[in-house]
Amino acid sequence: MNNPVCAVCGHVNRAGAAACEACDARLYESEGATDFGDASEPFDPPGESSWAASDAAGPGRAWSPDDDGPTSPADDIPAPPFKGAGDVISPMLAVYRKHFTLVGILVLVATLPQALLQYGIMDVTGLRRPVAEAVARSAGAALAFTVLSSLLFWLLAVAASALLSGALVYAVVDLQRAGHSSAGECLSRGLKALPNVFLVSLLYGVVTTAGYVALIVPGVILSLMFAVCVPAAVVEGLGPIASLQRSHELTKGYKGLIFITFFLWGLLVLALGGVVTWSFASAGKLDLLPTLLLQTAVLGMLNSTLHVLTVYIYLGLLRERRSGFQK
Repeated sequence: MNNPVCAVCGHVNRAGAAACEACDARLYESEGATDFGDASEPFDPPGESSWAASDAAGPGRAWSPDDDGPTSPADDIPAPPFKGAGDVISPMLAVYRKHFTLVGILVLVATLPQALLQYGIMDVTGLRRPVAEAVARSAGAALAFTVLSSLLFWLLAVAASALLSGALVYAVVDLQRAGHSSAGECLSRGLKALPNVFLVSLLYGVVTTAGYVALIVPGVILSLMFAVCVPAAVVEGLGPIASLQRSHELTKGYKGLIFITFFLWGLLVLALGGVVTWSFASAGKLDLLPTLLLQTAVLGMLNSTLHVLTVYIYLGLLRERRSGFQK
């Protein structure tokens, strides 16, 4: 019996499943065969190691973007279509509905250092009065402390975002290929990819910020053009420049749809984030560290939806273009 492939989100399900394990859509085995070919061996193409490794190795351990062979083992990642915003928003929501704990662990690990640093800065400037007064007596020391702490916090925020986005790419592809994933494996692979993803994220931020500073519109265009550079870097093993170029190629002709998708979901995330921030600010005098950790975790979960949505947009673009992967 073939493993039915969901025609809605592209997820390969276990044999005999009547509904998609990812998005709950009703399965029709013949549709899966039409869209993705014979799926009797969906996770192990002939002659290739798959993204999902054996049970002994754990999910994803055998996959590498540099695997030898005529095609990358990531070429057959089941992907949703991308003809409308709902095509990618629906499987993204399914990830949180069915794998909330997995995403929650990734968010907590990635955002904890950032929250602790923020608490340390607030503690020095607001709670330890002798230290704060000593810094305040020297204008130069106050300026240096402000600049250095702001720079350190920004760099840590970029690194945390890079770690989270990289780990979520591995998690989403594991879920699409095998229906399960391991937080430990995703974090381990995310850490290995962190230097490259950090540079990609940094370059993306610099380029788009320059565009927004120029006239806003160029910034919007550049952000759409390079929207899927991080998934391209992780899945295809590309460097910073090559990742931006790959994203540029994939997003040609789809910038309007990408804008609508991010606008619709981003507006909701922005509104919910504002409500969360206001709620914590209005809660009165609570213990600072637990409150800060909880607020950071909640906002991190909201922002993580944009990372997951980006991965599904990337996979959807690959399916629409049927362009394969560049080595």
